[in-house]
Amino acid sequence: IYLISYAQFKKETREKYRQIKQSGKSLIGVLSLPSTAEYLSGSKDRFFRELSQNALSEKIAYCVVHDNKQKPVLSFSPENFDRQVPDTTIRESLLASGFITQTVKTKAGVDLVEFAKPVFKDGKISFVVRLGLKMPQNNFFTQENFILPFQIVFFILLALVFGYYW
Repeated sequence: IYLISYAQFKKETREKYRQIKQSGKSLIGVLSLPSTAEYLSGSKDRFFRELSQNALSEKIAYCVVHDNKQKPVLSFSPENFDRQVPDTTIRESLLASGFITQTVKTKAGVDLVEFAKPVFKDGKISFVVRLGLKMPQNNFFTQENFILPFQIVFFILLALVFGYYW
């Protein structure tokens, strides 16, 4: 019964991780469109409002846009997770020539998935968008993880009772 619960827990964890990666890929794709340059040149409040109203807003740890000189020009980080990311991760994201996904542990010990994508203009990197999403927290002791094992125990006990009185 424990093995069934553990297998179900692992499956649920993998599914949540896959959903986070898929959501991050689609969100970084939208954020790295050339039209994002309009947000950078205009009011940054509009950009933050759009980002904070996103369906993933509780999972967004940070979003940082770097210019072609690798300097951050726009930063959205409600809990300052962007400052806790290791320098090697930032460097890898800024030097990548295409889309990159990295799993990162911050200095505070929080697990994040970082997505980075450069945006090119005239064959050169115009800006780089870095997006960090919080890894899903999965607790083994939840109702979903115990429904199946309790159903199995119930049917075993039911079979024992019927077998005894039959």
